[in-house]
Amino acid sequence: MMRTRPSAAAGFTIIELMATLVIAGILFTLAIPSFQGFVANQRVKTDTNQLLMSLLLARSEAIKRNGTVSITPNDVDDWAAGWSVVVDADDSTLRSQDALSGTAISTTAAGVTFNRAGRLTTASPTFTLCDANDKATRRVLTLDLSGQPRVELDGKCGT
Repeated sequence: MMRTRPSAAAGFTIIELMATLVIAGILFTLAIPSFQGFVANQRVKTDTNQLLMSLLLARSEAIKRNGTVSITPNDVDDWAAGWSVVVDADDSTLRSQDALSGTAISTTAAGVTFNRAGRLTTASPTFTLCDANDKATRRVLTLDLSGQPRVELDGKCGT
């Protein structure tokens, strides 16, 4: 029976490992700015959808209940602090939205009220949502008098 000598250990040299880490570091450094923009854009998109779903819920509940349903901000001056969907007849809350983190909302609407036909009882509001930090792509949510919401991409914030 013949024994074989173990060969040298297979693996990476320290120079190969260092070169790989340097290349990975460079790629990571290049990817971070675009990833931050992606995260900011997704945050604004998600928060826009939260507001849109609350508006659609309020409209459909107003029609279903044959009454008025309102959406009011938790802080009169700041919709980003959250909002509530409330049935006006019995003051019951259908949905509450917590404060948004990292998204700013600008609007002149003090609240939105839908009548029993699902139509707005006030002027058509416009909500502009932007990332609070890097002014990524903004989204504009508008309601027409019939109560139909529409979301548009509208350039960058602050332009």
